[in-house]
Amino acid sequence: MKRYVMLEGKNVVDTKDRLFRIEENTLWRNSMLQGAILKQSDNLLDLLEVSDCVECNYGLYNETYSINNDTQLNDFKGDNTVVAIWKRNGDVMRRYEV
Repeated sequence: MKRYVMLEGKNVVDTKDRLFRIEENTLWRNSMLQGAILKQSDNLLDLLEVSDCVECNYGLYNETYSINNDTQLNDFKGDNTVVAIWKRNGDVMRRYEV
């Protein structure tokens, strides 16, 4: 099973716990339905989308960059300084550590 799963509501779930299972593109925890799966990957950076933000660490300070287009997504895929990604769901942004 993949480790990171992005659900319909743009929530990212770390599924390394044995309580999670995937059946027909839906995520279950024990017998409770968590939601429909949009994407899944072993690497959290693969779940980046346009309008998300990337938090990078440059020594003493962190910088946050907004993803504006598809080419910018690829710029961060191999970046070792990425600390977290921020997913937008309406007015709420959630932070997920890499």
